[in-house]
Amino acid sequence: MLYSLYILKPGKDGKSRPREVGIATTNSDASLCLHFDLAIPTDGEGNQVKVFMREIEQKSQPAQAVA
Repeated sequence: MLYSLYILKPGKDGKSRPREVGIATTNSDASLCLHFDLAIPTDGEGNQVKVFMREIEQKSQPAQAVA
């Protein structure tokens, strides 16, 4: 399985916007391996912001005709 790691960042309109910060993959023992593209930002108190995860769904491949 492949997962997207993202944070929620407030937009100018006050709504939260997702920003991708990396990916995660599952290992054979069902543990996760995290791959961050950048350092996780901190809030005003020096704590890291929450990182969320969502599954990346694979697009189904169309069946190919065999001649």
